[in-house]
Amino acid sequence: MAENQIIALTVQEAQEMYELVMAKNGQAVTSSLIVARYFKKEHYRVLRAIDTLDCSDNFRAANFGVSCYTKTNGNVTKSYPMYYMTRDGFTFLAMGFTGRVAAQFKENYIRAFNEMEEALRKDSGMRYAEQLLKNVVENVNENLAIAIHNGKRRHGEEYGPAGDLQKCISYHSNEPLERNIRNIFAQVGNAYMDGYFFAGQYRKSQEVIKRLNNVVDNYRDIVGELNAAITSQHDQAKRMQEQLLKAQEHTGRLIDIMAKKMK
Repeated sequence: MAENQIIALTVQEAQEMYELVMAKNGQAVTSSLIVARYFKKEHYRVLRAIDTLDCSDNFRAANFGVSCYTKTNGNVTKSYPMYYMTRDGFTFLAMGFTGRVAAQFKENYIRAFNEMEEALRKDSGMRYAEQLLKNVVENVNENLAIAIHNGKRRHGEEYGPAGDLQKCISYHSNEPLERNIRNIFAQVGNAYMDGYFFAGQYRKSQEVIKRLNNVVDNYRDIVGELNAAITSQHDQAKRMQEQLLKAQEHTGRLIDIMAKKMK
C-alpha cells in the first residue's frame, strides 16, 4: 500500500475509529491487532515492528504486554500472540508509520487515547468521591454512636433518637453517588427541621417555666406576708395573754386584800 494513498473508510471502519482504545486494569491501552487493522497492516508486521523497537527493557516492560488471541478455522482453534500497549508504547511504535494518512491515523489514535484517559480520570474521580463520602458517613455515624452512648450514661436512657429521628446517616453502596448525596442532604434537612421543632418546643417550655417561676415567686411573697401576719397575730395574742395573766394576778391580790378587810 502506498504511503500517500487516500483511504476511503467504510461505515464499519469509521465506527472502529472510536473503538481504538480500551480500558484495561484502569489504564488506557490499545492492541497490536487494532493497530494492524486500523493502519491496514498485516498483524505479523506489527508484531515484528514491536519486537524490533530500539527501546530499553524497562520501557518495553512498562508499555508493552504480551498476550494472545484465538482464531478458529473450521474445527481447529489456534492461539496467536499479540501485544497490549500504552499511549507511550503506541507513540513509540507509531514513529515508524510515516505519510499523510498515517499521520491522520496517529492523530485519531492520540485523540482516542485522550478521550479514554479523560473518561478513566472521571471514573477514578467518581470512585474516589464515592469512597470519600462513604468514609465521611461512617466517621459521622461512629461519632453519633459514641455521643448517644455517652448521653445515655449522663442523661439517662431517654437520651438519643426518638420518633422520626434516626440514630445514624444511611448510605447505600449500591446506589450512585448523586443519589446518595441527595439522600444524605434529605436526611440532614429532616434533622434540621426536627432540630428547629425541638428548639421551638424548648423555647416554649422555657417560657412556661418562667411563668411558673413567677407564680412560685408570687406565692412565696404571699406566703411570706401570711407568715408575717400570723407572726404578728401570734405576738399580739401572746401580749394579750400576758396582760390577762397580769390582770388575773392583780385581781387575785385585790380579792385577798378585800377578804382580809372583811374579817
